[in-house]
Amino acid sequence: MATVSYRLRQLEEIEKDIVKAVRAAGQCLQEMSSDPKSRLLTDYTTTFLTTLQSVDQRLSEQITYLSHVSTSQWHGDSVYLAEREFQLTCQRTNLVRQELRKLSALITQDGMRSRQSVMTSDTLKTVELMDTAESAAL
Repeated sequence: MATVSYRLRQLEEIEKDIVKAVRAAGQCLQEMSSDPKSRLLTDYTTTFLTTLQSVDQRLSEQITYLSHVSTSQWHGDSVYLAEREFQLTCQRTNLVRQELRKLSALITQDGMRSRQSVMTSDTLKTVELMDTAESAAL
């Protein structure tokens, strides 16, 4: 496993190569404006493209490493399943909440006055608890 200082040195080298690529692109544009058929133009273009390819590869390696370190899984693994399960749980919670509200409305409509206050207050407390839990989860 690479040390933090090693990873930071790699990022510094990548940063230097990005500067090198930008300079090569600038030199390429200058050469193109003065002599579009010069050999220097080809050299600067080649330098730019090879440096850019190297930066891309090394940044991808850094991203893969960081994703592994932060999730204890390699970059190819995904959190999609966990996110999807959370969404489904939220949907189920909303369905239960809707059914509880319907039940509360039925109790009110049926005229069960004595049981209504107890059942409605319990149902409303349950809905409030579910709302509180959902807002805390988000």
